[in-house]
Amino acid sequence: MRFFEDYGIGAKLVTSGKTVTEADIVFFGAVAGDHDPLHMDAEFCKNTIFKQRIAHGTLGVVVQSGLSHDLGIEGTLISQLVEISFKFRSAIMIGDTVHVEHVVLTKEEIEKSDFGLITMSYKVINQKEEIVQEGVKKLKVRKKNGWNNGQE
Repeated sequence: MRFFEDYGIGAKLVTSGKTVTEADIVFFGAVAGDHDPLHMDAEFCKNTIFKQRIAHGTLGVVVQSGLSHDLGIEGTLISQLVEISFKFRSAIMIGDTVHVEHVVLTKEEIEKSDFGLITMSYKVINQKEEIVQEGVKKLKVRKKNGWNNGQE
């Protein structure tokens, strides 16, 4: 777990990797209701610039969030996502292994609160070291002395 005080401006945090599979794309399409042929139809995709099926753009955002959660950055009792922006720079293909690099941009103390705000950039990077997605997110992060130190 990382508390507000544990983040330094300019600090870089790097996640482990995740290989995006055909199953990820099929399940995500089913949950999202997005059955666009770019994601689901291998024959259709042979005649596109990609030549193969690609992951949904928002699947990359979700993978980024999951990998960030594993680092204790996002979605725990200690922190919650407040705001996110993202840019799609390149497609994520079946078999690509992506990881996320975060850099802490700002910290904002909230007086008389158990939390502070942290803004960080993030880049989703594939196995070729290509940035496929990037953005900025703001997190509400618990202070060490806040709310029972995150313990229940």
